[in-house]
Amino acid sequence: MRKVIAIILLLATVFFNGCGYIKSEIQANKNKKNISQDEKKNLYLLTIFGKHSEVKSYLLKETLKERQYFSKSFWMMYDNDISSSRNSFFVKILKRYSYAKLKYKHMITSGENTDMGRTYIKYGRPTEININPMDIQREDYQQVVQWQYNSPILFKITFKDENGTGDFRILADKSDIIPVTGDYFRYRTLKEIFEWRTAHEK
Repeated sequence: MRKVIAIILLLATVFFNGCGYIKSEIQANKNKKNISQDEKKNLYLLTIFGKHSEVKSYLLKETLKERQYFSKSFWMMYDNDISSSRNSFFVKILKRYSYAKLKYKHMITSGENTDMGRTYIKYGRPTEININPMDIQREDYQQVVQWQYNSPILFKITFKDENGTGDFRILADKSDIIPVTGDYFRYRTLKEIFEWRTAHEK
């Protein structure tokens, strides 16, 4: 009898947790439709540098002021000097965004939405660029471009223009997709930032 009760309680917990998750996802999607055009760029950058849970937390904020507070706190995690009002890391990311938007545009697709553009925003300028490396098979009309980075660790991102139209897509099996949310990139946690802001801001 105890086992039956335990199973019922477990199923009930899973059910209610699932309902809460679905409800929050619906609310986040609803709020996403209502944010301004200016906020959409910040949300886009958040999807590159943040975890799904962080993007969702941003979208669940009801007011612009709350979202601005969350956003400022989020980018402080990447900033060397949180006591300064100027976040040098975020300024750098905005410059990358503007560059990628134009440089990696393909037909009607804006540059920040292409694989190369998103990669550039995420990791910056590659240390080396290798065109048509010998170890990657391709047809004569295809082109392969490999970006190598030496920092924060050695890794490569490989792109291939499958149709010869200039639409370079990431070759996942030939690329090292490393997250930008880990120890190599962030200096502190979001919780630490919120605690710091609570202590230092009135």
